[in-house]
Amino acid sequence: MVLLFNGDDPDALALARSTWTDCKTRGFEVTYWQAFERGRWQRRN
Repeated sequence: MVLLFNGDDPDALALARSTWTDCKTRGFEVTYWQAFERGRWQRRN
């Protein structure tokens, strides 16, 4: 699953975090990508 959301929107961020936790609890491997100020992305887990 790919979940795209606006990280500047508190409601969207809360929903994304809830979805992350739910997927992790169900045993899925979860990772996310974090954007940095120069437009580069880094994979996190």
